[in-house]
Amino acid sequence: LTDVGYISRNSSWFPNDSTINIYDAAEHITEYEKYLWNSSTNAWRNNLRSITKYDTNNNLIFIESYLWDTSTEAWKGLDKRVYSYDSNHNRLLYEQYRWDTNSNAWHVSVKNINEYDENKNELSREYYGWNAILNALVGTEKSESTYNESNQLTSYIRYKWDQTTTSWVNSNKTENTYDEQGNLTVN
Repeated sequence: LTDVGYISRNSSWFPNDSTINIYDAAEHITEYEKYLWNSSTNAWRNNLRSITKYDTNNNLIFIESYLWDTSTEAWKGLDKRVYSYDSNHNRLLYEQYRWDTNSNAWHVSVKNINEYDENKNELSREYYGWNAILNALVGTEKSESTYNESNQLTSYIRYKWDQTTTSWVNSNKTENTYDEQGNLTVN
């Protein structure tokens, strides 16, 4: 659970770094802390820490990490991601966050939402990214799909983001039909 690294100076060993890991029942690392040796104070100082969570199906659902800011002597956000999945392990949600040094808080910078049917066919996807000029999430990609009883794609609609209305608008649509043998007849 704890690991200490040493370096050699003048034929003597001195502490260099130390890590502490905490595991869950499925042997995933759920907490990680790293310390560096401060030779001027002869003490460990904070360096990095992270918290990770998994669902009951061993899917990663959360990770949050911080880096120690030696100038402010405080933790500064490094990375945060949130995920969710359906029962087929398809990823339904992905959010990535950025650290705002002014408010010392996380703010979402990327958001992806997906939907699937019971056959693992992707029904829809919506992707958003942070726009610093608008100070908001804006759409980057959206699509919707339908399938027949043989899980063949019957329609695919793409959307684009309208900056004026800040909403999705139709971009193009593809429709497919199939004969009795399942061969594509019209595209």
